[in-house]
Amino acid sequence: MSESKHTPGPWSITFTIIGADKEMWPSAVVSPEKGSVDTICDFSFLTTRNIAVQQANALLIAAAPEMLEALRAIGAPDEVSMTAMSDAAIRGWAYAAANVARDTLARIEDRP
Repeated sequence: MSESKHTPGPWSITFTIIGADKEMWPSAVVSPEKGSVDTICDFSFLTTRNIAVQQANALLIAAAPEMLEALRAIGAPDEVSMTAMSDAAIRGWAYAAANVARDTLARIEDRP
């Protein structure tokens, strides 16, 4: 497996208070990297005025490193090794992969 070239996680969301309603709008997805903060995604230039969409986008982007780790944890046997696996072994791998995916989604989707 190749070494990751992206900014390492965890990534988090910074917020800006906007308007008379003092709504918390996502302003950036950042990563604390070696004592500084790397900006992964800057939302200040987005044209959407829909806070729910912007929050959902920020959560999805911030979750990218965790989703990548989940995919790595699942692993994917190649076709040759899968043909050599018993049906029970394939079902076991699929069950474990589904559990990792479900747990990762639950953590990501439950974030404020």
